[in-house]
Amino acid sequence: MRIVSTSRRSPRRTGNLPAELTNFVGRRRALESVTQLLSSNRLVTLTGPGGVGKSRLAVEVAEGIRRRFPDGVWLVELAEIDDPLGVSRTIARVLDVRDQSHGDPIDTLGGYLQSRRVLLVLDNCEHLAAATATVAHTLLRFAPQLRILTTSRQALGVNGEHVHVLPPLTSPAGAEDATVAELLEFEAVQLFLDRSRSVAPDFEITDENRSAVRVLCSCLDGIPLAIELASARLRSMTIEQIASRVEDLPDLLSNAHGATGRQQALNALMNWSFQLCTPAEQEVWTRVSVFVGSFDLAAATAVCERTNLTCPDVLAALAGLVDKSVLVLAVHPDASYRFLEPIRQFGRAELNHGGKESETRQLHCGHFAKLVAQSHLEEFGPNQLPHLRQMRHHHADICSAMQFAMLSGRVEAIVIAGALRIYWHSTGSLTEGRSWLAAALDQHPDADYVRAQAQWADTWLALMQGDTDSAVAETAAGLVLSQKIESEHLRHRFGLASGVASLHSGDLTTAAETLQAAYLGCESRDDLVGMSIALVQLALTSIMLGDYEASSAYASNSVQLSERNGESWYKAHAHWALSISLWRQGKPESAVIELNTSIELMTEFGERLVLARSFEVLGWIATDSGEFIRGAQLIGMSTRLWDDTGAALSAFGRLDFLHEECVAKLDEELGTAGLREEMRHGASSSLHDAINFALNRGADAQDTAEYVASGLTAEPEMTKRESQVAELIAIGKSNKEIATALSISIRTVEAHVEHIFNKFDFTSRTQIAVWQHARK
Repeated sequence: MRIVSTSRRSPRRTGNLPAELTNFVGRRRALESVTQLLSSNRLVTLTGPGGVGKSRLAVEVAEGIRRRFPDGVWLVELAEIDDPLGVSRTIARVLDVRDQSHGDPIDTLGGYLQSRRVLLVLDNCEHLAAATATVAHTLLRFAPQLRILTTSRQALGVNGEHVHVLPPLTSPAGAEDATVAELLEFEAVQLFLDRSRSVAPDFEITDENRSAVRVLCSCLDGIPLAIELASARLRSMTIEQIASRVEDLPDLLSNAHGATGRQQALNALMNWSFQLCTPAEQEVWTRVSVFVGSFDLAAATAVCERTNLTCPDVLAALAGLVDKSVLVLAVHPDASYRFLEPIRQFGRAELNHGGKESETRQLHCGHFAKLVAQSHLEEFGPNQLPHLRQMRHHHADICSAMQFAMLSGRVEAIVIAGALRIYWHSTGSLTEGRSWLAAALDQHPDADYVRAQAQWADTWLALMQGDTDSAVAETAAGLVLSQKIESEHLRHRFGLASGVASLHSGDLTTAAETLQAAYLGCESRDDLVGMSIALVQLALTSIMLGDYEASSAYASNSVQLSERNGESWYKAHAHWALSISLWRQGKPESAVIELNTSIELMTEFGERLVLARSFEVLGWIATDSGEFIRGAQLIGMSTRLWDDTGAALSAFGRLDFLHEECVAKLDEELGTAGLREEMRHGASSSLHDAINFALNRGADAQDTAEYVASGLTAEPEMTKRESQVAELIAIGKSNKEIATALSISIRTVEAHVEHIFNKFDFTSRTQIAVWQHARK
């Protein structure tokens, strides 16, 4: 039976470059030069003062060469990171590399990139130059096809780095008698005209105003950000008024050119823009500068809580700052705001000078503590996915909030870190989560209740990493602490952890007894999360004990619990466990339906670990059904994901023996070389293609309403390799000749031919040849 899913195909992620809202003006020579540098060098750094346009040029270069990198062009914003250890973690997060191991994250990241053709654009590296240099050097050694483009006010100083110093735009300084046509030859004037027309569509450079345009663009010394700030003033001022005001700014005409002088000029212009803002706009500008990522109206209102500004006042101020080009507004999927980094830094300096930084950071910390707490409360319900997406979007600000709490000795650090357990797990950020938890636990030895909650989170993450020894120690300490604070809820949670640790250690009898007791305890407290986890772990324990009917009952109850509460993440785990028990009961078609459901659910969450487990079990089922090529490719896909995440199947209930049985059968049927080849073929698939292959969809499949997961069959399709074999059979080639032509073993060819026979109910090579000719 061939089962085809009806769900939407998963998106192919080949990069995250932003869609720019404004035209790219000038810089043609720089664009060509940097593009050429990246063609022949693996590490290129764009340097120059703040506001000179490094980030925009880097994105434009990357966009122009993205076709050269089939595995993606990825923009990594480092301005929001202030911890050197955060460089590799941020890159991994952008690439969606899930590190489930408890080793060095750079090893997992390097392993992921090793055979991929990727361009990384590391933006705003200057404050982490040493850490960025180390990470870049390490990754380039791991991954021979990797290219890295960085932007920084200073070179990284690493071997192999090629530096391109980005000059300001050409400006009309000294061209007092330039005509309109001559002015338009200067890049600074071109940019000013382009940006001016976005706020004043009828604006033109004429003989009457050309002098003012020349003065303005000369004073701004070709700094793109300064030009954009100045052009925004055309909403309320004439060009002559703007030029006059800019010309009077003391730092702009100091003749201090070069990087330092241009930075002073930019600061002077930002200060002028700040002075022209209303008091409300000034207040909001400084206070929202505490956000290291984008933020919405609710967040902005929260950090303005101790001012006289109401929510409508904050909204009006934000709109004013967008109009003045101080903030950038992104309207999809929801309205959010962000700074260009030099403008944010100016606001942060003003906030500090005004003595309000500590107060504002407290409000910032409180806002994200509430956000995380709400997500934690709704962990088992229909809002689960939106909350997790929100946590991912605000990751940098959440970490900033935890860091502030730790530096100021506030308990929010341990509260946030503990409440993020499902986020750390679902995003694969186990090492990072445990790092935050360890630091917070060390800082708050006496905060008993929140400490116990954080210890439970740390215990679970340790179990998911296969760090059973640490989990056992944490569980023992947690049980003592939960009894001390008389928390039955946490006592049952730690009992659950104890049961899972016994399962991982192979003590199945103790695991079954402990998990059953934990389930009943969680049920008595209406702890839905604990109940769901216990049921899935009981299902896995029953599989290990050979009691497949009991396993099916436990997993089915977990599925039903999730469905009653509109929950999806834990449900996907339950479908996966149910698939194994159904398969072991001789119901492979039903097992595949469960796995398809698990894959479809986890595709929404981007949870690679469950995808790896699902590919693995599909490989077992395919092999058991005689589909050896498909089985080998699925095992290759799962192995690649295990390697990418640094995790192992053994962290989910000692199921290694099923993997070993499957691989032994494949080796027997395909031969060692054939097995290795097909696994390599599977491992080389993109995640998008792997998901479609697992679901028996074509790589470019769309919604397919006529096929349903209940068992209707579709017209069989050949894989790419099967089509190649069929074409050679159609022209009369023998298996030996096909093996030579395709550089594969004869045994592999025989397996492909057998697979075609089974798939299409053919009984002879002549039927294959006739069918192949009919297709043409």
